Amino acid sequence: MVLRNINKFIELLDIDLKTGEYRSFIKNNSDLKDSSGQFCLVNNEVFGLGVDSGRFFLVTAGRVSEVSGDIQTKIEFRENCRYFSVVNTQGLISETEYKPETAGSYLTYTEDDEDVDCLLWIHNILNSPERMQILLDSNDT
Repeated sequence: MVLRNINKFIELLDIDLKTGEYRSFIKNNSDLKDSSGQFCLVNNEVFGLGVDSGRFFLVTAGRVSEVSGDIQTKIEFRENCRYFSVVNTQGLISETEYKPETAGSYLTYTEDDEDVDCLLWIHNILNSPERMQILLDSNDT
């Protein structure tokens, strides 16, 4: 599965779904078809969401896991930061406290929070069956 950096369009992340290992690489003149999801670095950890063979995979703090019906994400907006957590029926999978990156010009009417906050994007996708289907239809390899 190959994911695109949400903040740096030419940076891609190749993930081996069997081993969970990944490597980053740069591809100039990259096309959206080169990837099947997005990733970002938060607190020097990799987070992402992508599609492979009709299945969703979540990367949380560098760990790759298939998305199943029991995975839930939560975003808490705190005074100076945000808190992102992922849980399943067995308990906490990942949690991180972070400050989202902001665009150089700050948010404008043409940008949404999730344009500059990858974890919010992941949360919103996983909590919307319609958006999950759109991601699946447009990115499945």
